[in-house]
Amino acid sequence: SGYNMTATTTVRNIDLAFDGTIGGSPNDLSPADNKLVEVEVGCPRCKNFRPLIVSTNVAPKNLETASTNGALFIRVLDASGQPVPDATVSVNNGQGQLVPVVVDDTTNAEGMLQIVDAPPGINTYSISVTKSGYTTDSTYKIGNVENPNPLKPYATVAIQQVTQISFIIDKFSNLDISTIRDTCSVVPNVSFSVKGTRLIGVDPDTFKYSKNFTSNASGQKLISDIEWDSYNISLNDATYDVVGTNPLLPISLLPDTSQDFDIVVAPKVPRGLLVVVR
Repeated sequence: SGYNMTATTTVRNIDLAFDGTIGGSPNDLSPADNKLVEVEVGCPRCKNFRPLIVSTNVAPKNLETASTNGALFIRVLDASGQPVPDATVSVNNGQGQLVPVVVDDTTNAEGMLQIVDAPPGINTYSISVTKSGYTTDSTYKIGNVENPNPLKPYATVAIQQVTQISFIIDKFSNLDISTIRDTCSVVPNVSFSVKGTRLIGVDPDTFKYSKNFTSNASGQKLISDIEWDSYNISLNDATYDVVGTNPLLPISLLPDTSQDFDIVVAPKVPRGLLVVVR
């Protein structure tokens, strides 16, 4: 009827427990025991169309031999260390591979995604983890201008070894900032920067969150979809000095919360001292 259909084919290696599992006891050096093959046909523009899904298991024709590949275990946790189920994990290893490894899948109830029989490669696996309403955590390519020395570089998979890597995501929060005087009157159009403490790289230090903002005509700036962290705020405006904040800096922002924050400013003076009494 002139509709465009979409067909998505997924092939995944399955490590069955009958002969051990990779990294387990006994350790299965050939963990690709069979393959799960699934074809999903959909119609994005069709009304009330239910996707057609067909799946099957395929077993190897010959006897097993020792694998020349490895495994990649990805664990996703929240800020309190609890597993995050149904998190979206994107894995891409297109560097130096005749057939790129591309996996878009979700974590299980334990917050784990296991990829077995993965081709070996040193710092070649790009991984990104997120979930609807949650922050994002990922690996970073070594040598990028913005972050040349990442703390979490692209993952490495070694022959007959298990690479385990953890990611931490949690629900977004909101930060509602007001720029005011000590009399609580509004100060509009004040430029300021918000910087977290979480690093994604060193030499030089690269912060995961560092952005500039300007309050509006009402002295307000709502920063939505910001992740939990400890934040410091400084002025970029040469007209004003910070003479106080409420609450005190740094701001400890918890997941899934809304925090009000006041920046108290005064006209800049040549020499000044801000004293905080706790």
